[in-house]
Amino acid sequence: MEYLKTGKLPFTPKELHTTIQEIANQPENRPRGEKLLHFHKKNRFTLKEDKTPYRPEEALERFIVVSNEDNFF
Repeated sequence: MEYLKTGKLPFTPKELHTTIQEIANQPENRPRGEKLLHFHKKNRFTLKEDKTPYRPEEALERFIVVSNEDNFF
């Protein structure tokens, strides 16, 4: 909120880095050794009513995956 009022950041880059590290290093935020990556091909994308892609970048991503003969995700 302070930034929105004055346009000046209320913290230094070092303070931001330290805070992010503290949050990331909390036990509840660490990986639990469970499956971190889920490899499955996505080939569906969202269409608008006029049958054009809702998000063209999503349609392009799906096209790349479908047109790829290797297991590229």
